[in-house]
Amino acid sequence: MNKLYITNKQLLPEAQILATFTNHFIICTDLPTENIFLRLDKDGLAIITKQFQPLYVRDIYNKVYLRKDGLSSELLIQAIKIKPTADILIIDATAGLAKDSVLLGLYGYKVLMLEQNPILATIIFYAMNNKIIPANNLQLIFTNSADYFKINPDIQAHVIYLDPMFKKQDKALAKKDMQIIQLLTHDSINLDEELFKLAYLSCKKLIVKRDNKQAAIVPIPLPAYSKQGKTIRYDVYVS
Repeated sequence: MNKLYITNKQLLPEAQILATFTNHFIICTDLPTENIFLRLDKDGLAIITKQFQPLYVRDIYNKVYLRKDGLSSELLIQAIKIKPTADILIIDATAGLAKDSVLLGLYGYKVLMLEQNPILATIIFYAMNNKIIPANNLQLIFTNSADYFKINPDIQAHVIYLDPMFKKQDKALAKKDMQIIQLLTHDSINLDEELFKLAYLSCKKLIVKRDNKQAAIVPIPLPAYSKQGKTIRYDVYVS
């Protein structure tokens, strides 16, 4: 079980709401010894790890809002190539910290976020509940994505987005938020082929984020097209 450390017992009601979302947390008042845990204090929810100083959830999304005025130039949005309307559904099946989902929501898309890691899911849940990120167009489900598609075989999203972890090609230290994801996913860089197949069958357009130096995630089918930037690209599969 993960630890949610509260510095004041008056924070217990809020902590219980957070812990109940995934039911994968133990609330404690003694400082945990785990390498990574969540802390709720008078200033909000923070990620605590030995890697760096406490990182408050409110600070994770600051730079996302700086990109709000240039959303049409975002590579991911250019890769989607669909005008946002009320009936368009995008599923972010590897939500992580949901930064891409926030950008898509700000652009006007309705986004369903799937995240299986309880710490990451709780961070997103807290950010939505405290209006750190806009919740109007966003919905979050704590689940394994492959299981979700198996349980919902009839779902047909317009777009499914997959952002598998990949190793940096240089030796520069990753940003704090990426270090958090790496810690929580044990630096996994493999996207399960089963998830790719399930996602491909559940949407009209599947988008996979890749490092430019990497091959396509699967040999077949080939991407219909790719949207490429300086270091990353989005491979787009049309069913």
